[in-house]
Amino acid sequence: MKGLLYKDFLMAWKYCKMYLVITVVFLALFFFNTDSWYFVVYPGILVGMIPINLLAYDEHSRWKIFSQTLPYSKDKVVSVKYLVGLIPTTLFTVLVSVVYGISRQIENRFSLSEMGGILFVVFFLPLLFSAFSLPLVFRFGTEKGRMVSLIGVAAVCGFTFAYVAFRKVSYTISIPTITPTIFLIIGTIILALYVLSWKLSIALYQKNTFYPDRRKSWKEILKRK
Repeated sequence: MKGLLYKDFLMAWKYCKMYLVITVVFLALFFFNTDSWYFVVYPGILVGMIPINLLAYDEHSRWKIFSQTLPYSKDKVVSVKYLVGLIPTTLFTVLVSVVYGISRQIENRFSLSEMGGILFVVFFLPLLFSAFSLPLVFRFGTEKGRMVSLIGVAAVCGFTFAYVAFRKVSYTISIPTITPTIFLIIGTIILALYVLSWKLSIALYQKNTFYPDRRKSWKEILKRK
């Protein structure tokens, strides 16, 4: 598992560097305007797309075929992508929390309830996006999975523009306050969906006829002999 994580870390560092630049720029903007939640939603969506992008590079390099020669079961191959989605999301949430805390302390208007809203948006939104997209990617491939990702991003952006137009307000919309009860209930539901998506992706990937399980193939070979 450590080898798979290291491999995906190197790929993310090589192919997703621009995400880091965008995140730094948006966090800087968020520091000077913590009333705008758009500055944390957009990079959060990008973080949620990292596993899908890595799967696209895996498919392009035919990693799925090569992985069958390695001592890794299919559940580990799938699980590492969910960890790759969870780890950056957690780090991003910590960074946003630090930026928000410092900025609001300087302005003497720190709000714990608003901070809960920020944590909810930047942590659970990418996880929900991954929970919806990854099973489709593991079942149908990255092309259709990426299309679903683009549709999801377009839907979020479209909802944002529609909300702004309907309310006739600027993009400095205040971050909604999240009570501890709502945070706990909805957060638990999203985490449960993430785990269920994890299990579903493993099941779908194991049934993929294009890449049969290596251990099963060896058993079939021995039976033939």
